[in-house]
Amino acid sequence: MNINWKRISKAAIASLLILGTVTATAQRTKKKPVKKVATAKPVFSPVGIVNQLMNDSCLVPFFRKAENADEVSVLHLGDSHLQAGFFPGTVAAKLQEQFGNAGRGYVFPYNVAKTNGPTDYHWGTNSAWQAARVVEKTNWYTGPGGIVLYSQQPSADLSLTLRSGTISTAEVLYEGGALGDASVQPLPGAGNGLSMATLRFPEGTTTMGLRWSGVPDTKFYGAVLRNGQKGLLYHTVGINGAMFSNYNNMDLSLQVQAAWLRPNLVILSLGTNEAFGYLSASQFRAEIDETVTTLRKASPEGTVFILTTPPSGMGKAVRTPYRKKVNGKYKTYYRSKFRTNAHVAVLRNEIVSYCRAEGLACWDFYNIMKSDARFSRGWAADHLHFNATGYNLQGTLLAEAILKAFKNTITYSNMLTLEKLISQLLYDPKDPILFNSAFFLFFFAAFLVCYQLVSNSIRGRVWVFTLFSLYFFYKACGMYVGLVIIAAIVDFYLSNTIHRSQSQRTRKALLVFSIIINLGLLFLFKYTDFFIGVWNDLSHGHITPLGLLLPIGISFYTFENLSYTIDVYRKEINPVTDFLDYLFFLSFFPKLMMGPIVRAADFIPQIYKPFHVDAEDIGKGMYLILGGLIKKVIISDLIYQNFVVFIFDDPSRHTGLECLLGVYGYALVIYCDFSGYSDMAIGIARWTGFKIPQNFDTPYKSASITEFWRRWHISLSSWLRDYLYIPLGGNRKGKVRQYINQFLTMLIGGFWHGANWTFILWGALHGLMLGLDKTRMNFMKARGWDKWTGPKRMALRVAGILFTFHFVCFCWIFFHARTFDIALSLLHQVAYDFRGDLFVSVVSGYPAVFALMLAGFVLHFMPHLTWQKMELRLARLPLWGSVAVMVIFIWVLAQVKSSEPMLPIYLQF
Repeated sequence: MNINWKRISKAAIASLLILGTVTATAQRTKKKPVKKVATAKPVFSPVGIVNQLMNDSCLVPFFRKAENADEVSVLHLGDSHLQAGFFPGTVAAKLQEQFGNAGRGYVFPYNVAKTNGPTDYHWGTNSAWQAARVVEKTNWYTGPGGIVLYSQQPSADLSLTLRSGTISTAEVLYEGGALGDASVQPLPGAGNGLSMATLRFPEGTTTMGLRWSGVPDTKFYGAVLRNGQKGLLYHTVGINGAMFSNYNNMDLSLQVQAAWLRPNLVILSLGTNEAFGYLSASQFRAEIDETVTTLRKASPEGTVFILTTPPSGMGKAVRTPYRKKVNGKYKTYYRSKFRTNAHVAVLRNEIVSYCRAEGLACWDFYNIMKSDARFSRGWAADHLHFNATGYNLQGTLLAEAILKAFKNTITYSNMLTLEKLISQLLYDPKDPILFNSAFFLFFFAAFLVCYQLVSNSIRGRVWVFTLFSLYFFYKACGMYVGLVIIAAIVDFYLSNTIHRSQSQRTRKALLVFSIIINLGLLFLFKYTDFFIGVWNDLSHGHITPLGLLLPIGISFYTFENLSYTIDVYRKEINPVTDFLDYLFFLSFFPKLMMGPIVRAADFIPQIYKPFHVDAEDIGKGMYLILGGLIKKVIISDLIYQNFVVFIFDDPSRHTGLECLLGVYGYALVIYCDFSGYSDMAIGIARWTGFKIPQNFDTPYKSASITEFWRRWHISLSSWLRDYLYIPLGGNRKGKVRQYINQFLTMLIGGFWHGANWTFILWGALHGLMLGLDKTRMNFMKARGWDKWTGPKRMALRVAGILFTFHFVCFCWIFFHARTFDIALSLLHQVAYDFRGDLFVSVVSGYPAVFALMLAGFVLHFMPHLTWQKMELRLARLPLWGSVAVMVIFIWVLAQVKSSEPMLPIYLQF
């Protein structure tokens, strides 16, 4: 196992700082008289894959040589995905923009051999050449391109024309007669017969002629072209139908050929043909290991890194039936579709596992492609290969990942300490601060140190917390931090004016003004483009969408602003008189971005209490933080990135069984993602002396949809009840009006989640089911079924849990699907192409995913008493024990976490 001790040691220091500060503060805080303040009247108290390399530090030797050496070379070995040159050509062009262009690199006359090849150069000949390929298992040496040209004439010729770039020198690998007046030397390790000739050309040359004479048998293996400039050579070797075993079994050994090309970096892009041939995982791993070992021997100073295989199809369409109503009768029709080769995922997992074990860099193209909708337009007709658009996109993404690794591992390490520090402290839109990010550990440690220094001063605590919270929000979304400050200023002054005003008309006008301001900002950033799209659809207009970025957390702090002003208007609380106190409440960083939605009546009185953290707070906080990280990073991220994202990307390419399991997986993903982040927020707040309300209470244990909404996103459902459902009339105006109010509340709740018709339908479905559930409860109560006990009551509850869970899962389909077409396609697969006989095959293809899903649901349904005992044990740990738990946990997290961090799902809301 490749252990990053540097990262672990940093985590240990940060953990020690955090826990030491919390514990020391808890030990020295004493109870003080509580300052009397006005108390509130009682009130009733739902994605993405980052494009980066795994183990990118492995590329540091290559990057350093690319920066300092006159020439550096890359050898890209692969199968037919490389042969046409689109994919590697894009990578080469972008890397050469960064490191310089030293020439075209390896070339071969593919067009003469009557096979596919790059289009940026062309070969001509007047001779009769024949070709042999390594995949055909001939007895000929096949050269680095896996192919050889041979001529049996006394003389033979070839000519090359570059469509871009120039030729200064050419190293030609061949066997046969004399090659003009070129300086010739034998190829080391290749045995007798093979020669390497060096040809030199005048400046600006774009064509090259080769003529052999004197021997009737000539074999040509390829050439390396340089342009006389400093920079990078990119050798592309793509063999149609190739596997790792073909490179391992070359007659002219891979080691000898790689030594000729002298690569500083070798990129391996293989696996499609192994997946199509259903090569076993163990045999596939052995083939990878043999190839990597050979390449390391050929170029001891070189670096090897591997790409995971693209999620290609089976190579041919599958006809699936569907029914359609025609003239009042249903008829069976058939549609052709391409189904994903499930074995690709098995080999993808083997590549990632091998790279982790051997400490190799890896680019997980399998997952990146699945998460990028642009690739849906990049398939070729066979769904095994890509078109030019798909290959160019793949090349662009790989080059971006390599250059990002270069920036992270070299550029930053070469910067002055002060510059590096400043760059880390500034907002980076590609790397926002999150609770599960490394930067947050040090941010939180620094915050606790400063917070402890002022822990005996109310004003000092408010100042420190507010400044750190505003900085946290700046690191999360840049200059949008100004929106929080503006919102705080507006509602602070409006609420105080409402409180002082004696005129009911003035109070109501100010309240309406506050609602318009808050909802107006939310509407501007979140819903403007949605309504522009609706208008364009209805009127055939062409209004250009604004394309505004959605500020992180705006939906949450907008609702907090509204509840505060409404509570002041209702005279349920008195407004704060110090602006900083209100800004502190609104910007409180643990809940700022993703909730819970905190009421001012519950939070603001805590500001004026003495700071007090005891062993219970430490244990509870640690339990919530560790549990939240397990939910978010281990369960949610891994299940989503390794299974769920593939299903929802294109359900028509999967069986109904896979789609159903994908929906079950998403139910667990969204719960663990959101509740995990909420748990971390509550735990962090607990460590700072504040208690914010629970947001989730094992919702999938619910036996009815009404109970579900008492357990799911509790802060939102209670907010909607108190500030929307009850003002609409609640249940005070008859049964019909009650059902309408419930429906409207959930409809608006769905729209709150996102500006998309799928979210509106999701809310409408829940609203309809709440009404039906209310009718069901009245029906059961009238017949006395609600008073059942024993086995009858247990059976009724189990049935209710199963029905509620599956209804919620059904609704999650529309919640997560980008379009109705995707949602309906998934439902169609479940209904008409279920294929339950593939259960064992599907589960065996994703063993880690389904093990996590099983563990997640088992943990979810465990009794509360089990978790209470766990909290108590954590609370009783001494300081060294707490630090040990945190360090061990962070180490485990570093080993199992996904190589591509995923932003929280609810961050988009």
